[in-house]
Amino acid sequence: MEELKKFEVGQCYYTRANGDHNLIYAYQVTKRTAKTVILQDSRGKIIGRRKISVYQGCETVSPKGSYSMAPLICADNVLPGEGTLRDRIEAIYRKERGENEAERCRLMIRQRMKMMFDTLQSGKE
Repeated sequence: MEELKKFEVGQCYYTRANGDHNLIYAYQVTKRTAKTVILQDSRGKIIGRRKISVYQGCETVSPKGSYSMAPLICADNVLPGEGTLRDRIEAIYRKERGENEAERCRLMIRQRMKMMFDTLQSGKE
């Protein structure tokens, strides 16, 4: 019989969004009991207490509640790497898309924000 994979305090876990594979949800377990975990998201916000379920020999939890497309975090999806949750998520994107693609996306976002700022400034004059 296979051993049950359990959530560990201080460990970070992730999953992909059901509708958009590029969207990664990552959470850190800040506290746990036998039946519940308390999660913290990538912005540092405490999500709250969530009930643990078991599926195929692995503990699971639904950090955003229970609905048809809700993300499901499994104890075997440990977020690789070191540093903050955001740094670790960005490392996954860099690994998948390459460093150049990640930098191109950052530059594109900066350009769009500058255009929006310039538009707002020109409207105030």
